[in-house]
Order: sequence, then structure tokens, then C-alpha cells
Amino acid sequence: MNDPERAPANPYWVAAESIPAGETRTFQELAALIGRPRAARAAGRAIASCPLTSHHPWQRVVSSSGGLARDPGRAYVQLERLRAEGARPLDGESNAGFAARVGKPWLGVLRKRRFAPATDVRLARCATHLVEAFATEEQARARKFSPFETARTAACS
Repeated sequence: MNDPERAPANPYWVAAESIPAGETRTFQELAALIGRPRAARAAGRAIASCPLTSHHPWQRVVSSSGGLARDPGRAYVQLERLRAEGARPLDGESNAGFAARVGKPWLGVLRKRRFAPATDVRLARCATHLVEAFATEEQARARKFSPFETARTAACS
């Protein structure tokens, strides 16, 4: 009986089910969902142990910078699933194009926890797999993202 799908439900896997399709959460945010906000590493280990074929949406959990799974094969599967859900730009799609396609006019950069209108030219230089789209400014703020400063600072570095 070493089948992880038949074992008692892992609380992190169950918490991942509360993440809406088309969105992601960081390991820290996932840990906070189960009442353990300082257990990001435990969340990471739990998500990494979730089988690729699991019905749990493990792919919606990313690193604090927005990075995908460390294992290249798992990262490929994760990115394809996120793209299929509308949580990441398609291959070759710009960040602004992605935001327009999914109907979310705000983009956040996970690494800096900053957001701006999707049309902000500074976001064009951001890696497409490290952005999060938001329907409203309030949604970005609720996720503890702050607006970019109006100065000409780099958005992604």
C-alpha cells in the first residue's frame, strides 16, 4: 500500500484544491492556507511528492519567485498544465497578449510581489513564466502585491 493516492489526504494537496484554475500560489501561501505560514519548505516537499497523475492540482503551486518544479520533466508538465488553465502565457505569447487573452488587465511579478497594468512596457521584459494575471487591482493587493513605483525602475530584476 505505497500508493500516495490511497494514503490519508495530505493537507497541502487538499489545500491546493482551493486554488482556482488559472491562478497560482506560492509554497508560502499554500502553507498559510493550512495554518502553517512558516512551513513553505514542508509545502514544497509535499507538492513535490504529489504524483504527476494526481487529481490534486499540484501544478498551481510555484516557488516564491514564480519558478516551476526543479525536476525538468515535472516543470514541463507543470508549465503545460498551467498554460492549459490560462495561468501562464502560451509559448511565444507576450505578457500583454497573455493578459488580454485571459481578460485580466493587471500583471504581477511574483519575485518582487509588484503589479502594474498589463500594458506597462516594463513588464514586457519579464519572463513569461514568472508573472501572475489579475482581474482587478484589488485582487492583486489581496495577494499582497504592491504597485510598481512610477519611477523608471526595472520591473523584473
